[in-house]
Amino acid sequence: ECMIVIRRNTAPTPCAAIPPICDSRLGVSTDCIYIGEESTQVIYVSWKLSRETNMIDWIGLFNIDDDNPLHYLDHRGRGVVGPQEGTVAWSIMRANLPPSVDSIQFG
Repeated sequence: ECMIVIRRNTAPTPCAAIPPICDSRLGVSTDCIYIGEESTQVIYVSWKLSRETNMIDWIGLFNIDDDNPLHYLDHRGRGVVGPQEGTVAWSIMRANLPPSVDSIQFG
């Protein structure tokens, strides 16, 4: 098994709406997962936006050491005019991540 640390790439602000890790925009259901080479863990990523966004808005999964938005490992769109709040189940598989990745972030 391998431990993967999970973070959000936004500044932390306490919020009770999307526990346990939350700010006014993006939350994740856990901060650490353990996965083997052939196993999958599901993480719930939630968002709550104060205003509507444009049609190219998306949530990305990134290596925590890479700040370039073009280097995403995976992504999810919210639709043409996505809802201002919602939750998506995100399956994380070790086999789909580069071998050197041990910390990921959503943004």
